[in-house]
Amino acid sequence: MKDKAIYYVDGATTVCLLQENDEIVARGISVCSRLDEFDKAEGRRYARNRALEARGRESDCGEILLNTPRSVWFDVVHLSLARDRFGDYKGYYYPQLTPTERLILGMKNGNHSNTAYNI
Repeated sequence: MKDKAIYYVDGATTVCLLQENDEIVARGISVCSRLDEFDKAEGRRYARNRALEARGRESDCGEILLNTPRSVWFDVVHLSLARDRFGDYKGYYYPQLTPTERLILGMKNGNHSNTAYNI
């Protein structure tokens, strides 16, 4: 079964949507720490691996933890923003798409009308 990965960056968060047969089956996210230098390939790798893990487990996974030993104030802010935007996990199985994701998917399919997405 061949899947298609669709990536985008939302602030400090890299997002991977896994699509199979025109259906989004998983989402993975990677939140870049301000202690790290942004690396597009690394963010995509983490996000894709989390999406693949959610699909493989057939459940959401990788809870976003705000108070870890490595957490510093600005990381907690980035992680909180990611939780507000995407939910409590880094990997989702059959995620509810955000308005931004619906727009991106419509544009990738040649539909450039915002009205189709109730935005």
